[in-house]
Amino acid sequence: TGVIHAAGALDDAMLPAQSPERLARVWAAKATAAANLHAATAHLRLGMFVMFSSFASDLGTPSQANYAAANAFCDALASHRQAAGRPGLSVAWGLWAATSGLTARLDTANLARIGRLGITANTTEEGLALLDAAYRHGRPHLLALKLDARALAAQDTATLPTPLRALAATGGSGRGRPTAAAGGRPT
Repeated sequence: TGVIHAAGALDDAMLPAQSPERLARVWAAKATAAANLHAATAHLRLGMFVMFSSFASDLGTPSQANYAAANAFCDALASHRQAAGRPGLSVAWGLWAATSGLTARLDTANLARIGRLGITANTTEEGLALLDAAYRHGRPHLLALKLDARALAAQDTATLPTPLRALAATGGSGRGRPTAAAGGRPT
């Protein structure tokens, strides 16, 4: 009685090298597919409608403007569905330890960049537990990240995405002021 949309595609390039074709490839796999699933199930009473998004939509990632935009569409679609009284959840995932079609392309530099954000890999068991927790939580969009607060605190806060700056400022103690992530979502 539910849909889980976990498809995605990457076509990374710095902004000057982005093109309509690159956007279309990434958009089709993530956003167009989500919109098609939304439309195809409009007449069904679903128990869940879950989309796998990425932390790229909330935190941004170099060379992934197209990927961030497609995932942000899924985040907005989940909110739209909930506002209409329908199930909708978009989980913005961090890194998974298990290799996938998307993560197989990550090299040492990419993993180091992600690590500087304090993001460490979820095991499959941790990921499934986060999915269960996100489903029970009830909000339409949640980040599902495993954060190393000490690694995050070691970074110059000016170089970090805004939602992570307050966490870094706590020095890993967890005693900072509460902050809101992009779009007003609590961190």
